[in-house]
Amino acid sequence: MSNDRLRPGATFAPGQLPDLRSWKVRKEYTPSGVRVFFNIMERWNVSPEDTRLLLGGISNRYYRLLKARPQGRILSTDRMYRISYIIGIYKALHISFGDELADQFVQMPNTNWLFGGKSPLRYMIEGGHIRN
Repeated sequence: MSNDRLRPGATFAPGQLPDLRSWKVRKEYTPSGVRVFFNIMERWNVSPEDTRLLLGGISNRYYRLLKARPQGRILSTDRMYRISYIIGIYKALHISFGDELADQFVQMPNTNWLFGGKSPLRYMIEGGHIRN
């Protein structure tokens, strides 16, 4: 079924998703992805330690190098997917809640069973596992 049949009157059709397993694609997307990721971390008021954990547990040294100069770096497939997920979460929160609440949401304790009373940020850092 074509996209036009799913969305009558749509004037925008999404393009092909980039293959983040490809070295060439990661080389192209790393600098902008890293900049967007760090901007989101700043908007969400995420500590450097938690930011490092969200990227898969990178060292302090690599964190500083990556933040200061993302150009010329090529992230692993795993780190690119992590950044992609964060960007998607950021976008979805801003669509759902508006700017102010969306940027606060990840730090707020959440009583939904999925989060077990912890913040969505804690849930993400712990890898989606509820730890009581």
